[in-house]
Amino acid sequence: MNLQDIEAFVAVAETGSVNRAAVRLNLTQPATTRRIQNFEASMGDAPLFNRAVKPAVLTSLGNHVLEHCRRVLTAVAELEASTTKTADPAGDLKAGIAHGMGEMVLTTPLDALRRTFARIRLQVSSNWTSNLIKEVRSGALDCAVGLLTDAHTVPAGLTRLSLGADQVVIVAASKTPTRRSGTPWRLRDLASEGWLLNPPGCGCRAALVKAFDRLQLPLHIAAGSAASSGSAPGPPRRSPGAGNDSAHPPGDGKRRAYAACCGCGPT
Repeated sequence: MNLQDIEAFVAVAETGSVNRAAVRLNLTQPATTRRIQNFEASMGDAPLFNRAVKPAVLTSLGNHVLEHCRRVLTAVAELEASTTKTADPAGDLKAGIAHGMGEMVLTTPLDALRRTFARIRLQVSSNWTSNLIKEVRSGALDCAVGLLTDAHTVPAGLTRLSLGADQVVIVAASKTPTRRSGTPWRLRDLASEGWLLNPPGCGCRAALVKAFDRLQLPLHIAAGSAASSGSAPGPPRRSPGAGNDSAHPPGDGKRRAYAACCGCGPT
């Protein structure tokens, strides 16, 4: 077993294809296949891939080995970095940004990153947070900045760092922020209303759907906004006699932002 064989195994496991792994490793397909065969032989020919299905998928043992291999590659990268702390970092950094965050939050930090580390080639893409997590997990991105809600799950093997919290409110046009009783509006009071939401993939939408399901209430989606708008979960249409709603979602009413970074890539 050697480091190159481990890298090949991780590449095939993460990309789901020998061809795509070969492209990532800048190798030919036969060379990549030989490295996989060498790695499996060093593991005692234990079945790491289920080749009875197309494309082949990892077995339960393969998933277990994959996590160990990622830790090995991370340790090697940290060892190499420890000897070059005084050198300027260089290379490609593929970063993903959640829809709506680029212009509002990250323009200044990204510009500062480019100025401070001139040898880093920053490649930025935009997507929904759930898709960004998948891309970091697969290795297509080195890191991502997203908006995490209770509807999101960060897989094992990824590191997340809290950057802050943002409050999410539900907005409708009216003059009355509370009901006649003086109590604030609740989701149950708005169950009959139509909602304008971001398309599927938006974490706020997923959290709202989950909240309605928890309350066993119907959610009437009147329209979906454009995927690039990055707008908030509402507003609902004006409800007859309901007034201007500023109701908070269930829980602590906050949408948290994290950076999910792949342990084997630059951060």
